[in-house]
Amino acid sequence: MLALGGNEMGPRTDAEILAMFFILTGLILVNAYVFGQMSVLVGEAGKKSAKLQNQIDVANTSMNNLQLKSDTKTDIRMYLISTQGTQYEQV
Repeated sequence: MLALGGNEMGPRTDAEILAMFFILTGLILVNAYVFGQMSVLVGEAGKKSAKLQNQIDVANTSMNNLQLKSDTKTDIRMYLISTQGTQYEQV
């Protein structure tokens, strides 16, 4: 409701303007920190995903070279995915 108040809600004195300056500057820093941490988390998730994909690619190449059956290939892929998922939960 205060956002709809208009001009009577703004700082009027120099002390109020100075206080709002410091408050808003602090909030900007907090906001930047939060977005920075979110970008780090997204980057880490991307690295983990790329690592898992690389492991699956190596396993697929090896299985094709060994000419394994389709059922065995599926079991090995599921094992890799499940062990990787539980490994990430432990870290």
